[in-house]
Amino acid sequence: MTVTKAALIALLKASKPTFKSKVDRLAFAVHACLLTQGYRVVACGEQADSADPDEELTEEVDTDGWNDQGDHFAFRYLPENGNVKDGLQVMMDGMGESLLVYWATVTTKDPPQPLSLALADYTTDAAGLEDSYKNLDKLVNVLSGMSLGGVGEAKSGQASATAERSSGGASPSQRQCHEEEEPDVHDALRAGKYPGVTSDKVD
Repeated sequence: MTVTKAALIALLKASKPTFKSKVDRLAFAVHACLLTQGYRVVACGEQADSADPDEELTEEVDTDGWNDQGDHFAFRYLPENGNVKDGLQVMMDGMGESLLVYWATVTTKDPPQPLSLALADYTTDAAGLEDSYKNLDKLVNVLSGMSLGGVGEAKSGQASATAERSSGGASPSQRQCHEEEEPDVHDALRAGKYPGVTSDKVD
C-alpha cells in the first residue's frame, strides 16, 4: 500500500492527537505513516516496551498514553495480512534536535534498523495541526523507502541512507548525529528483547 501525503494529513486530522513538543509531534507522524500502510497497533507505550517478542499479540489496542514516557515512544504493530511473523516493533527517542527511530520485525534475527530524523526538517512552531508539519511528502518518501514503510521492501542497513538521498539528502544535523554520536539504545532493543541484539548500540 502506497502512503500519500494527503492520506497522512487526513489521518493526522482524524486522530486529533495532543502534543507536548516537536519530538512527539514527529513521532506521531511516523506512527501515522504506519497506520496508513494498514498496520494496526497491538501494544503501545510501556506494554510495547515490555512485551515478549514470542508473544503473539493480535488484538488491536488504543493508543491512550502513547506520549506519557517523555521523549521515548514505543509501538508494536500487526500488518494488514495479520501475520504475526511480520509484526513490527518501533521505538523512537528524542535526542537533541533529532528523533531517533529504531524498528525491526518481531521475529527478526537482525539488529534493529536505525534512522535519524531532524525535527527542524518536518515540524514547525505553528499552532494548527497541518501547519505544525512541513515536508510531509519527504517524510513519506523516507519511510516508504525502507522496511519501516513496508515489511520486506528493504532490509539492508543502507535502506535509510538510500531513502534520504532519494528525497534530497540528509540534513547537516542528521549527518552530525550519525557521525558524532553513538546513541544509547533503549533496553528493550539492546538487552535480549530481539534475538541477535546483544551489544549496547545499533550500528
